[in-house]
Amino acid sequence: MKGKIFVFSATGNSKYLALKIGERAELETVSVNKSLLDNEEEYNFDGEKIGFVFPVYAWGCPSIMERFVQRLKFTGKPSYVFAVANCGDSMGNTLTDFEKLLKTRGLALDFGDFFVMPNN
Repeated sequence: MKGKIFVFSATGNSKYLALKIGERAELETVSVNKSLLDNEEEYNFDGEKIGFVFPVYAWGCPSIMERFVQRLKFTGKPSYVFAVANCGDSMGNTLTDFEKLLKTRGLALDFGDFFVMPNN
């Protein structure tokens, strides 16, 4: 594996997307919930591809993803950073706001997109 996808999923849509992306890109899928609960050790991102997959909550990023990014312990500079959000019909400013959050941690978003999934 040459990187990681950090995923938060409530209904399973985000997990499905993360697993499919991870298979194709050969990236390890890491649960944000488990990482926060286990107080995971520091990640080394040097030269790795790093992704974030999560649902849109009220046209924004879920607070658990914000908390995860704020608490994320890492070293090194990733080679590529991407984010994929999924929503029922509109994502609002989700990826713009998420990119601003990443910048507070010294990470730059290379790619961001969204998938419209079944509304729940």
